[in-house]
Amino acid sequence: MEQRLRQLNQSEGTEIHLFDQAEADLFRERITELTFDHGCQLKRLSLSDSRTTPWVAEHGLEKDRFDRTRDEDVDAMFDLETRLIHLAASGPLTKLTKLLVHLDTIEKFAVPTNLTIQREGENGQLALDIEISLYNLIPANDSRM
Repeated sequence: MEQRLRQLNQSEGTEIHLFDQAEADLFRERITELTFDHGCQLKRLSLSDSRTTPWVAEHGLEKDRFDRTRDEDVDAMFDLETRLIHLAASGPLTKLTKLLVHLDTIEKFAVPTNLTIQREGENGQLALDIEISLYNLIPANDSRM
């Protein structure tokens, strides 16, 4: 799998970032900067601990990965490590929209998975709450588990 990832990086001409703890921390800092760069007010930003589940190449990140029984995962060579970033920000619709577009395209393995927007006060401000899933592949026998 690592070899295939290197091939993808070379063929696309761009680097694909998977998110270990250090990369997740750097990404969290980037989101802080982006929020301010787009003129939004940062209310809250948190990064969860990692959650590890067996990963099978035929299923990858597809929905049916969650429908399998544990017996089917025994021979998995890799585990999928997932961390969640929760961002709460506020600002006018135009600025929040630009921030959302940027967040949606920033990294291939940083996937927005939950989003709410609601009115905040009477001055036209909106409150954004977004959850972004960060993915990483680790060897199934990795001692970090």
